Amino acid sequence: MKNKLGICAVFAMTATLFSCQNKSYTINGEIANATDGKIISYLIDTVDGLTPTDTADLVDGKFTLTGSVEYPELMYLLIEGSNSPIVLFVENADIKLVADAENLENVKVEGSDLALRFFSFATEMPDHQRAIELQQEGQAAFFKGDTLRVEEISEEMRMIRENQQSYMRKFVADNQGNAVGLFMFLNLMGIYDEDEVETMVERFKSSQPDHKYTKMLISYFNTQAAKADTEPTVSVGDAAPDFTLTDKDGKAVTLSSFAGKYVLVDFWASWCKPCRAYTPKLMATYDKLKDKGLELICISLDEDEAAWREAMAADNMAGNQLRETDNAVAAKYQVYTIPASFLVAPDGTIAAIKTGDAEEFLGQVVDAVK
Repeated sequence: MKNKLGICAVFAMTATLFSCQNKSYTINGEIANATDGKIISYLIDTVDGLTPTDTADLVDGKFTLTGSVEYPELMYLLIEGSNSPIVLFVENADIKLVADAENLENVKVEGSDLALRFFSFATEMPDHQRAIELQQEGQAAFFKGDTLRVEEISEEMRMIRENQQSYMRKFVADNQGNAVGLFMFLNLMGIYDEDEVETMVERFKSSQPDHKYTKMLISYFNTQAAKADTEPTVSVGDAAPDFTLTDKDGKAVTLSSFAGKYVLVDFWASWCKPCRAYTPKLMATYDKLKDKGLELICISLDEDEAAWREAMAADNMAGNQLRETDNAVAAKYQVYTIPASFLVAPDGTIAAIKTGDAEEFLGQVVDAVK
């Protein structure tokens, strides 16, 4: 029977666009403890690129941004003078946003179901605070040499990760018909098996074929599949690919020149937050083991030399600091996400690879070198 109502029918919890929806968005924001200035909105243009879309005046903690999106997507709102953005999933709707400049991760929104779903992913993550506490405890125990406590923490962290991964999978499954689920899967593919990834890619191709996140997903999946077909796997026991790069002082550094020593090779970048969080642990391990012969080679993937040098200074990075802009060495090591670390043994083979937990990998380094 045809719907005779003079308004659009309301469909249950879906992110698909239909004829009566808003064709533009309005974001009315209130930010406590903010000084007057500008606020700029950015959309993700590529996997790691941002495109500015609008600028608004921030007066007495209030601002209004307007625009339109072809499909719902992630937006960064950056307050002038701040390094931390407000991360918002935006759709064409009237959205109200309330935040505090002193804690921009705690944001409240109204008027957008997708924005609420996006925020719920983090706020409902099981054992989130406990995981943070354990990471801090684990780092302290590791540097005290309390191996028993490190093992206890590692086991509890393993159970938390399993629980969180189950939560992530359920979240994506519950949202596979909308752009939030698509975005989350694009960032969580690493927790899925290859066959599962292929199945999910097909589902998103069917449910949201024209969304740019789907196109990014397909491109990434096809690139990874092609690499898997053409490139050898880098595994523990393999010969470490040799390389020569220039360090921060312009001196050429070659991996094979350190033959007979353990070498810790780390790939990172100034813009990578997980890398910057990992750096203090990496540097502490190097400082602990350098007198026992451990060499450290950090390879930055920064294109911006100034940002690279600023990050090195800010993080007190020691060892051999190198940089490449074409990712040629990273490709040899099959580095597709960072941070990525490899321990090269004195005979030139790979002794350990960081696949997840930092403390676990650095513990392997300590056990090998001591």
